[in-house]
Amino acid sequence: MMKKANISWLVFLSLFSCTTWALEELEKNMFDDGDEFADFYGGDEFISIATGYSKPINKAPAVASIITKQQIMQSGAQDIRHVLEMVPGLHIEKHPQNNLDKFVIRGISSTYNPQTLLMINYTPITSLFTGNQSNVWAGMPIKAIERIEIIRGPGSAIYGADAFAGVINIITKNGQLNSKNNMGLTIGNFNNRNSFIQFSNNDSDLKYFLSLEYGKTDGEAPTVNHDAQSRIDNAIGTNASLVPGTVNRSVDTTEARVEANYKNLTLRLGFQGRYNIGTDFGIASALDPNGRYGSERTTFDLTYKKQILDKWEYQFKTSYYHGTMNSEEDTYLFPEGGFYGMYPDGMIGNPEYKEQNTRASATLSYKGNKHLIRMGLGLFDGGIYEVKESKNFDSAFMPLPQGLTDVSDTDAVYLHENRRDNHYFYLQDEWKILTDWELTIGARYDDYSDFGSTLNPRLALVWSADYNLSFKALYGQAFRAPSFTELYAINNPVALGNTNLKPEVINTYELALNYKPNNNLELDFNVFNYHIDDSIQFVPDTGANTVSAKNSGEQTGHGIEVEAKVKVNTNWSISASYAYQDSEVKVDISQNIKIISPPGHAANHSVYLTSHNQISDIWQLNVQWNYIGERERMDNDPREALNGYHKVDATLIASELINNVNLSFSIKNLLNYDIKESSIGPAQGASTVDLPDDLPHYKRSLWFNVKYNF
Repeated sequence: MMKKANISWLVFLSLFSCTTWALEELEKNMFDDGDEFADFYGGDEFISIATGYSKPINKAPAVASIITKQQIMQSGAQDIRHVLEMVPGLHIEKHPQNNLDKFVIRGISSTYNPQTLLMINYTPITSLFTGNQSNVWAGMPIKAIERIEIIRGPGSAIYGADAFAGVINIITKNGQLNSKNNMGLTIGNFNNRNSFIQFSNNDSDLKYFLSLEYGKTDGEAPTVNHDAQSRIDNAIGTNASLVPGTVNRSVDTTEARVEANYKNLTLRLGFQGRYNIGTDFGIASALDPNGRYGSERTTFDLTYKKQILDKWEYQFKTSYYHGTMNSEEDTYLFPEGGFYGMYPDGMIGNPEYKEQNTRASATLSYKGNKHLIRMGLGLFDGGIYEVKESKNFDSAFMPLPQGLTDVSDTDAVYLHENRRDNHYFYLQDEWKILTDWELTIGARYDDYSDFGSTLNPRLALVWSADYNLSFKALYGQAFRAPSFTELYAINNPVALGNTNLKPEVINTYELALNYKPNNNLELDFNVFNYHIDDSIQFVPDTGANTVSAKNSGEQTGHGIEVEAKVKVNTNWSISASYAYQDSEVKVDISQNIKIISPPGHAANHSVYLTSHNQISDIWQLNVQWNYIGERERMDNDPREALNGYHKVDATLIASELINNVNLSFSIKNLLNYDIKESSIGPAQGASTVDLPDDLPHYKRSLWFNVKYNF
């Protein structure tokens, strides 16, 4: 362990000493002459997620980050999870089920991480079932991504539900900015095979972009020595557990994207097929090498945008989302002979569902000399249907006498079909109160059919003290809508829903500074403080062995985030960030018991550093170092704090080594550090942990990419 740590520091120091390396400059912003051009065209230093308008990121009324397609290519990333590691204060954690990623901002998360809103082209990709991007999300490849914009902090005043801890907006490629056709292939460890082909056209009024991607992997297979069944075995003397054994992380991916632009009209179609999804550490934290899930997500959106008069613009947008979760192979919660010896054929449960939602919105904007006013209204209608389940146990964990039984359309199913509708209105004014001062005031009102209404304001004051120095003072309130699992789950032997839930609410205060003394150096610094009320927690039911969802928690937190971008010379640049957060969770278990504890998963300290070097006209080298600090346990967890880790990645790129061919070679986790994320601690009232050795991932891996332009 010490030797690896020393090597890690040597790699870190070498990033600053390699003066023979060089940097290919990041994509340059073409519109430094004025905001007017940026509003029309956009650019790498401009962001629109903060207000709905494109504006310089240092003047945007939010703490925000941008990741460009150039940075994605240079990093050697294969999936969005690798890309988002670049963002300070944002950590990619693991859930033990279905290879699920949790995009955790500033330590704010719960079991399925519904507190971070994920959007694709400004349309939320949110599953009503658990409130996240879907439990069978299984990642997203990066070949069709143009850029990613991220807000760290509340965004409900614009985006509504679940823009709570932050917002991630993935902007896909289009024909307006891409003119080359290309295709490529990636191979890597764990039997990874990925291929893509893309077509685009921007030579006429009808511009289009088409992307097709296919991938297949067996996934990493770390060994597990203890699981939920081995805990039971140790207690009662059985021997049913499959440990030691490896996790089940297979997944096949199909990704299709189409965007067409004709004058004022934009049409987008998307399809994400996820098949052969392994159950990872097991649905009940007991190894299941055979269980498989599948999912298909189809999206459609149509936008019409037009200028009227001199200073007015309107936009209409409609979108449709359809998602599924289906069981491809029987899922074993516990193996043959498992649980307490009650299931000789294994404890089997196969929940399935389909969901769809429709959104429609209208926006009217006014751009005057001192005011930039944006107002909008919209509708949402969605629901879960065709809920199916087969299982061989009842709500008391007792075997069904007939064995594996289809309980769909009966009172024994895990969730009944349900719907939710929402209508909203928002108003925002960006007011230039003085030459160098801009005040943003806004609020959004949402009314839901299942839990009522909520009003979420925002207030931001931005002072451009000099052309290279700006200050921001920010306040925002946001809410997180209860998921259908939290509201309506029934017949679950462990966790039950509660139809009386209220939304979670967060109030966040931030101060930020941006300083760019010259073209070679940029510094960003921000401090934040937040308080979460009515946090939804599953707490024990009196006189029963179950837990139910209740608004019984709160969380407070504060911290700092620092970024520095240094252009050492024309051929070498370095980007570094440091994030610190300290948070505390309070949960009312009963009238006499209150838990006050760290959240149990979030690192207090994290560091990210990347060095990009243009070695020659052809060769580039990118090295990244990511440090995640020690993670404290919750107070009822008997384990020692989880050790921090270092992850070093390196990517060598050859551009036009052969005519129209680009190559890259990447090593992920170069030092093969023992990287683990926190597993879930003991249930309330218990002292044992199902996965005491936590969740290992990111073993050293090699990746080779080839891309051909035609």
